[in-house]
Amino acid sequence: QMSEMLEYDLSVDNQLKDSLLSHIEPMIYRLKIGIDIKNPLKNQIINQYSVMYALTSYSVGIIEKKFSLQLTDDEISFLTIHFQVALEKTKVAKHILIVCPTGLGTSQLIFQKIKQVLPARFSLEIVELNKLEKIDLSLIDLLIAAVHLPDINIPTVYVSPLPTSSEIILINEKLSYIDNEDRTFSLIAKEQHLNLEAVLDEEFI
Repeated sequence: QMSEMLEYDLSVDNQLKDSLLSHIEPMIYRLKIGIDIKNPLKNQIINQYSVMYALTSYSVGIIEKKFSLQLTDDEISFLTIHFQVALEKTKVAKHILIVCPTGLGTSQLIFQKIKQVLPARFSLEIVELNKLEKIDLSLIDLLIAAVHLPDINIPTVYVSPLPTSSEIILINEKLSYIDNEDRTFSLIAKEQHLNLEAVLDEEFI
């Protein structure tokens, strides 16, 4: 059911299967005998992975019905993490391009400064401005430029040859925004395909 909602076949993920098997059996015993454990990260999980938490909450109905029990929010938040980890593994690396005027010295300064704060699944490359037109920009998620660029429909952050702390913070904000867009994993697009006229009556709005 989670595979169907996420539009990705999770059944091929043996690590997820093993994790769920080792978690769910003792969870059922806990709930059957009334042992209530707390997840100290529950609220953070619900806030940060709200969509995945909602999907997991819906899907656990299968377990609740089969074993005649009610899962707590804490137990659901534990299960949410297993599915979120599985989803994270499916994500394609994000590509960041540093655009510099000619001169490798400046480029390397920017590259090293940004590389220190870059999450592992972001790939970072350098290109000189006069070679930018040869790059397929549809594959790029973020441009970091030390030189003015023509209008390009890609998120761009302008930095100085030696990026300041405030510029690094701005880059991190952009990266975080890209990540958060990813976490919706196409559910927003999926909802847009619904014909709301079929379920909403204008008189009730």
